Amino acid sequence: MALSLPEGSCAELALFLYDDPEMHHVARDIAAVCDPIMVIRKGGAKGIALLAAADELPAIRARCRPAA
Repeated sequence: MALSLPEGSCAELALFLYDDPEMHHVARDIAAVCDPIMVIRKGGAKGIALLAAADELPAIRARCRPAA
């Protein structure tokens, strides 16, 4: 079912379900098929926590300031 949802709705569903401790396992399964960046945009810190629980954290690029 989650695969047929638009990316934003998929992320919102996963985040909504993650609010209920009894539904964490379902939220993790849904988050695993969502676009990770969308989950982070929609959920912020909660989105990062959900992706970490689902083992789906995206690679984080480090930005360096150019030397002056």
